[in-house]
Amino acid sequence: MDEERLKQAKALRALLFALGAGFAVIGGFRYFASGDFPGLAEDVLLGLCCLLAGFALYSFRKEAIGRERESETDPEDDQGI
Repeated sequence: MDEERLKQAKALRALLFALGAGFAVIGGFRYFASGDFPGLAEDVLLGLCCLLAGFALYSFRKEAIGRERESETDPEDDQGI
């Protein structure tokens, strides 16, 4: 179960990274094709937001899975206290 959720988080991270890279490529193409610097800035910022969102979602999910694993193996729970 945890491995499946971690795989889903990795897939979502990869998707958002690819989306961010796509925005950067589109911005670069628009800049070199027409000299549209504001368009480049917009696309690069959107790409950076996607990259950061992908990293944040993955790390939050990974931490949540780690907390669930720790709570399952709490020694106080095993002793019935």
